[in-house]
This record gives sequence, C-alpha cells and structure tokens, in this order.
Amino acid sequence: MRLIQATVKFQSRNVNTRYGEKSNAVFILTDGDEVTVWGPADHAPLFNLVKGQSVTLGLNSGGKYSLVESPTAPTKTEIKVSCPNALQTYLDEQATLYRDCFLTASNAMAGLIDSEEGFRAVATTLFIQAQKEYPNLKARVQEFKHSPELPMISRPRPTVVNGRSID
Repeated sequence: MRLIQATVKFQSRNVNTRYGEKSNAVFILTDGDEVTVWGPADHAPLFNLVKGQSVTLGLNSGGKYSLVESPTAPTKTEIKVSCPNALQTYLDEQATLYRDCFLTASNAMAGLIDSEEGFRAVATTLFIQAQKEYPNLKARVQEFKHSPELPMISRPRPTVVNGRSID
C-alpha cells in the first residue's frame, strides 16, 4: 500500500447505486488529480471529513484508493477545547513527527509491507527512535530557524564504560 496526501474537495454523501446505498467523498491529490473514495452508507470516517481537510489516502496494488483512518484519535478541535496552548503546540508537533514517520515508513517499505498495521509498526519504531536519538532536536530546530548560521544537529554521544554504551 502506498500512502498519498490529499485534500477533501467534497464532503461525503450517500448515493443509491445498483449495489445498494453507498457513501463517497471526493479528494484532490497533491498532483492535482481528483479521486473518489467509496464506502458503506453513512460510513463515519468519510462523513466526519470537512471540506479542505488534509488526509492520507492509501493506494493498494489494484489501484483502489481508501481513506487511512485513525479511529480513536480525537479531532484537533476536541483537543483545543481541553488543552492549554503549550500542550496543544506540543501535541501538534508530536502528531506532525508521527505523520512524517508514517509517510517515510510507507514510502521506504512499499512493496515489502502490504498492510496499514505493518506501516504503523515501522512508523512507531521510527517515532520512538527519533525522540530517543535526538532529544534536543526541537530546541536545535528552533535555534536553526532564528540563527543566520547553520548549526549542526548531531546525535548525543553515548556514555561508554569498559567499552560498552550505558545510555
């Protein structure tokens, strides 16, 4: 499965087809192409989408697009109601990092892994390792944005005792 970023063009609606009632939503891909994703009637993940919302679509080996969903994740507006600004900023940054890890995993492992669960496992590993190996990455990125020089973003040196790393 290949993951592709898209934007909702038309919100989901129910349509009577020869196969019964179905729901569909129209998306615009990053290259400008429009695709329609179909689902069962009143399919909640499709009906919860808002026009202009950025989403991730999966493209399977048969050429069929599907919505990559996170069923338990609250929407951004739900988080903002209950979180102070600093926490909201942190959560947005973490979500962006995880999304980037997920996209990297899906592109790097395309053809090797064929399930969303497999991509999620690789993305979670990348996410954990990125935070573990680069604990000061956020501070260094902020420093980079405000500095005319290009600071080095490097991995912290491990503490070695008797030839073994103890970090």
